[in-house]
Amino acid sequence: MEICERCIVPSSFPHVTFEDGLCTFCRNHDESPKLAKESLGSKTLLQRLKSKPSRSKYDCVVALSGGKDSSYVLYFTVRKLGLNPLAVFFDNGFVTHFATDNIRNICKALGVDVVVRKATAYRAKLLKEHLAISGFTGNQFYACFNCENNLRTSVINEAVDRGIPFILWGSTTFEDPFTTFLNTTSGSWREARKANTVHLLDTLKRLFIEPLFQPIKSGNRLSFYYHHLLSRYYMVRDNFAMHTPEGWRNLSPYLNVSFDGKGPEVIYFFDYIQYNPPQMVATLQQEIGWTAPKNKEARVDCKLGCFGNYHHLKRTGITKDGFTFSVLVRHGLLSRADALKKEETVKDGLAEECDRVRQEIISRC
Repeated sequence: MEICERCIVPSSFPHVTFEDGLCTFCRNHDESPKLAKESLGSKTLLQRLKSKPSRSKYDCVVALSGGKDSSYVLYFTVRKLGLNPLAVFFDNGFVTHFATDNIRNICKALGVDVVVRKATAYRAKLLKEHLAISGFTGNQFYACFNCENNLRTSVINEAVDRGIPFILWGSTTFEDPFTTFLNTTSGSWREARKANTVHLLDTLKRLFIEPLFQPIKSGNRLSFYYHHLLSRYYMVRDNFAMHTPEGWRNLSPYLNVSFDGKGPEVIYFFDYIQYNPPQMVATLQQEIGWTAPKNKEARVDCKLGCFGNYHHLKRTGITKDGFTFSVLVRHGLLSRADALKKEETVKDGLAEECDRVRQEIISRC
């Protein structure tokens, strides 16, 4: 298997070709404007965060997971901008001890209040149904269902309830799925979530028609169909139990919660402050004692992340984290040698890790 001479994308990656040792992503890199924009700067960020009066003692809401990105957003907001944010932590039930330790230590060191919102009982049921579905299809179990919706709901509702005018959000296009980078004219994952339109016919097709043609490798189709519908039912129940702020759209199991039109204004932190993971991690470790396993700093907040990495590895020949490493290499934020080391660490024991977490899910259900 050939590996790109510039980044670490392998030749097994779907829809990728190699020319002169370079993969499609590297050859298209200079044509893509997605990540080439300059940061707007901390002064501009502070001015924007001060542009609206707050009815609360808090200047903004920061979603905190205990991972490097959200931890750095909180650190910077307090230490560099001198603001008083409210941290909101969504506990999906599968948080790592690294994340909980980081959240406790960071909030104490910075003197920040934190609100914990917990997953509903329907999330465990949803995971159980998707485990059953993966057994029918033979596909790798993928666990990140409704978590983004739950997290967005938590911060939106907290901001609305407390009269906080801004949500400071730490996501970045660097971690977009590979489809964003294959097509240089496509929109980012962030842009795809802006308009929250539910198309009835498309929803009905995905809910009732497509499962009839899904390849089944074991069991019978009737049982598969039942578990498919039950999983979507639990997603809808989860929407309502979390008080997702989307009105009638909560009836859709394919809901994407949008920040638009909810009242609080979302500000994307890394539009203003340069995204530099190695530098961020070093700062967090030195300043507030942030911790993570060596070479696995990319994703330490959720146990379920192993499934996404394993699914991506089987599909493309590189983990989900590994693909993000390749993006960072192309932007000069990570050396190729370090990216290879980190990818090997993520892959090492990944299948066994998935088995352990799968058993934990089963035992809880």
